[in-house]
Amino acid sequence: MTQRREINRMMILALMDIALTLLALHLASWARYLIPWGVRLPWRLVALPWPVYLMAVVIWPVVLSLASSYDVRPHTYHRLSAEMRSLLLGMGLALLVLAGALYFSYREAPRRQFFYFGIIDFSLLALVRLIAHLLRRAAHRNGHVPRLLIAGAGRVGEEIALQVQRHGENWHLIGFLDDDPAKVGSHVAGVSVLGTLNVLEETVESEGVGEVIFALPLRAHQRLMCSVLDLERLPVEVSVVPDYFDLAFFRTRMDELFGLPLIRLRASAIEGEVRVAKRLFDLAIALPFLALGVPFFPLIALVIQLDSPGPALLKQERVGENGRIFRVWKFRTMVQNAEQLLPQVVREMSDGQIIHKRSDDPRVTRVATSCVGSAWTNYHN
Repeated sequence: MTQRREINRMMILALMDIALTLLALHLASWARYLIPWGVRLPWRLVALPWPVYLMAVVIWPVVLSLASSYDVRPHTYHRLSAEMRSLLLGMGLALLVLAGALYFSYREAPRRQFFYFGIIDFSLLALVRLIAHLLRRAAHRNGHVPRLLIAGAGRVGEEIALQVQRHGENWHLIGFLDDDPAKVGSHVAGVSVLGTLNVLEETVESEGVGEVIFALPLRAHQRLMCSVLDLERLPVEVSVVPDYFDLAFFRTRMDELFGLPLIRLRASAIEGEVRVAKRLFDLAIALPFLALGVPFFPLIALVIQLDSPGPALLKQERVGENGRIFRVWKFRTMVQNAEQLLPQVVREMSDGQIIHKRSDDPRVTRVATSCVGSAWTNYHN
């Protein structure tokens, strides 16, 4: 039922966008004809032929859907600013596609008229989204929003509840179900634990639940399967959030392997154009400083060798992103027998904490110590 409502909303929004875009094309013709800016053109030169309208009918829904402008799921449309950004991106791409199509077909279309069309169309489509946003907020205040039930009141369920309370204004969280009898009747993240999973079907029917999110621990896999099967006959959306909180991960990403769903636990923190931008930024900063520092490298190497015996440069293998091993070259900052001196440095504090670094570390060369001390003094002054 919830999915059908989402599809209906998407279809209605797409049809309204098409109708308003066609209206914007026609209004742009009148704007170019009536506004006294530039050379006055006769109506026959500003009236667009029907193939242009047909282009818009094809281009607009396709491009806007690619820009996620029709993603109307409850957890994605809670912010009007996100909708407007998506619309602005989609409109920009659609205008570029239409401009390319006109270049190869109706090149005589006035450029100022194209400018009018972009402004009018974005204003109309943004107005529709603003009205829809206000209607959703009014529906939320009146309680006419999907009712959400979380199965599992552990760490994952609590995190889901907190995120829904923080961002999900288009959901009404009615409570938890959990098989721990000690939790029944209590509150988790300010939300009541209504009962155990034994009353799952009854709770869904009596509370008019539109979606159930399972947040059960990994050991409850069999329980999850049985509960999902129990909901087969009911018109309710079912989602599962896996319990990987106890695993070591920095960022997760949904993926698939030959159609099988995967959750990548060590996904890159940045991807796509953001990754490219960071790489360019790193090179733009590092290369000039490297060029300025190269002339001083022989002097630095000489000072290090005069301070303590051993090579000036140190080559090490380190672990980078996704466990990739890479080599790093650096100027040596420790004496050659640093590993043998480690027992002199390690000490246990009164609270049991192990300290293996200190200001008078005998493993650090005098050059490195003086540089760090000077930088520390300048920082505090």
